[in-house]
Amino acid sequence: TADLPGVAKDDLEIGIDKGILTIQGGVRQGSRGSVIYREFELMNYYRQFQLPEVIDQAKTSAEYANGVLKLRLFKAEAAKPRRIEVQAG
Repeated sequence: TADLPGVAKDDLEIGIDKGILTIQGGVRQGSRGSVIYREFELMNYYRQFQLPEVIDQAKTSAEYANGVLKLRLFKAEAAKPRRIEVQAG
């Protein structure tokens, strides 16, 4: 989950290359009215994360609403632990 205040969906880029997840978001300047109080300055967003090799990139999905990005990263089937049955013989 990432908070991206001021970033429009069209200005958001997400990609995975060589095991690195990159999230970029541009903020469009120019709000209406005059600022009386500002708690923080809206800025462009850029983050990179090293992903483990067990992530299934084909199943990765993203949802974006109201300035909040939700990425879902799934483990590859081969990476999930499994129970091995013992055969009597």
